[in-house]
Amino acid sequence: MDRFPVFSRGAVVFKKDPVIVLLGPTGSGKSSIALDLAGMFPTELVCMDSMQVYSELKIGNTAPKQSERALVPHHLFGHVSIREDYSSFRWLRECRNTISRIQKKGKIPLLIGGTGLYYKLFMEGISAVPQTPPSIRQRLNRRIEEKGLLSLYRLLQKLDPNVAATLHPNDRQRIQRFLEVRLLTGKSIRDFWNTGRSGASSAHVLTLGVRRPRALLRRRITERLNRMVLEGWLDEVSFLNKKGLRQFVEERGPIGYGIFFRYLDGKIATHSDAIELVDAATRKYAKRQMTWFQTFSNIEWIEIQDEMRYNQRDVYKCIVEFLENGSHKS
Repeated sequence: MDRFPVFSRGAVVFKKDPVIVLLGPTGSGKSSIALDLAGMFPTELVCMDSMQVYSELKIGNTAPKQSERALVPHHLFGHVSIREDYSSFRWLRECRNTISRIQKKGKIPLLIGGTGLYYKLFMEGISAVPQTPPSIRQRLNRRIEEKGLLSLYRLLQKLDPNVAATLHPNDRQRIQRFLEVRLLTGKSIRDFWNTGRSGASSAHVLTLGVRRPRALLRRRITERLNRMVLEGWLDEVSFLNKKGLRQFVEERGPIGYGIFFRYLDGKIATHSDAIELVDAATRKYAKRQMTWFQTFSNIEWIEIQDEMRYNQRDVYKCIVEFLENGSHKS
């Protein structure tokens, strides 16, 4: 990493406490860039990923390693059990409380992740989505029991394809919730997101996005998957199965876990077939993430054209300008 002077707040008094957001699709290199930024600015990292909140998922969830946690404080990573229902609204409440604590220490919160819904909630607040009667929820639960979660996802694709395109195919909680709203009201949940929102962020926010050429991102996803398998991802899946966590992981965890469960059951013929399925599913997920991110007009994109390097100097200057222009000298 190039050497830059570490930014110090010094005598700078911010009109609004700043927050930096770093988002991007899976495999884009967000984590390494976040650690770079933590070496340049007095930041603490806050999870903005709906999967990385779970404590039991390590290798297949690319959870931060202890060596990374030692470099900079990490918040909301691996802090709840996969057994728990963890809603986006709970994340928003915890995120705001965490941001407040970080800012009271004179530090800058750096939100990092790839969950577009979390980012939208953070920026725009909570909408008045109607409560669903038990009859609809029970109907959908029966369908899952009889036909599997994938049937619900395909129904959502048919009824609300734009929303379905932003979701993980095994994100049961959101697939079911968004279908409940559609079946109850005949409207997309996006219609409610766009009206009557409350609690939008009052922070001074800079949003950075990581973007790589599609072919490069696909190669990075494949290479990362191979590393994760070598690190013992299949052993982790087997361990979770023995611990009785399979149902929860399949409902809430990243899609690769479900594929490897099927491989261990003998439902996928070979190890290489399973890896190819995980690779293909991850690529599709990354594509959906980018589709979601491109609906936001306020992202400053970090364009990375080769394997490792990005223009650190431009990113550094962008953040310094953001911090200084949103402040005044006392």
